[in-house]
Amino acid sequence: MARLATVDIENFRCFQKLTVKGLTRVNLFVGRNNSGKTAFLEAVEAVVSEDSPFVLYRASLERGESRPIHKRDEPDAVAIDIRRWFHGHRLEPGTSFSCKATGERPFVLSRAIEKAVPLFPSGLMLTLDRGASPPVIPPLPVMPDGFLGAGSSARFVDYGTVLHPPVGFVTTRRLSTADLLPMWSKLVLTPSEADVVTALRTLEPTVERFALTGSNGDASAQVLFQGAQEPVPLGSLGEGATRMLTLALSLATARGGFLLIDEIETGLHYTAHRDTWRMVIETAKRLDVQVFATTHSKDCLEAIA
Repeated sequence: MARLATVDIENFRCFQKLTVKGLTRVNLFVGRNNSGKTAFLEAVEAVVSEDSPFVLYRASLERGESRPIHKRDEPDAVAIDIRRWFHGHRLEPGTSFSCKATGERPFVLSRAIEKAVPLFPSGLMLTLDRGASPPVIPPLPVMPDGFLGAGSSARFVDYGTVLHPPVGFVTTRRLSTADLLPMWSKLVLTPSEADVVTALRTLEPTVERFALTGSNGDASAQVLFQGAQEPVPLGSLGEGATRMLTLALSLATARGGFLLIDEIETGLHYTAHRDTWRMVIETAKRLDVQVFATTHSKDCLEAIA
């Protein structure tokens, strides 16, 4: 994989300029609320997803920087408030941001606002440059209020997992069994099934088997304990079990790529942090995944040490 060693950010979200060096296989970033931890993960996600037509759309949707667009052929279509991407939140000709990374190969991603042709109502357009000349993707029209049509959200929410290399993003939001089902489906009858059970045993050592079945409408996650006659719902194990399952599935589906984890300690008791890090580090090494995680927790920081 093309692992990153350095990331340079200019004029993206809260960062006017930021350089991070010395990146390794597993990286943990600690900071106060509203210090830019999530924004940094989004910058990394964007630059390693440079070939995606949906760069930054997922992050804006997750942050609530979007609104629905009523289209008959795309009932869940949204528009994205791109002002939030730029430092200072102002859109005018010449405004731009860039995310660059170096490692086994360079990554380059930039976005800029330029004057548009008369057919564009706002007079502005967003140019998309991945370092290619001429740009591979044509400019996109910006709406008068600073929004950009993004189409169906179903097309870009999990798009990173189909990229090469894959790019996963674990938010603080608790995933439902329907959300977890597509990831589990990729792992069934593979050696990674055992990784999921190992992760659950971090919280409950007597877990023997795990299964996630059904369809999006009626997906069911169940756990079988050693010596038990019948399984129990995953939810019976509490919030921490779902978080551990999410981490294990996300690592497996990011094989050979990148995984970004926001507030990794979410839902986990401090006594589980050390075993959680052991699982993450060992799995990341085995599956060749570079991990970027954030935390508010001193316990989480001490546990990785």
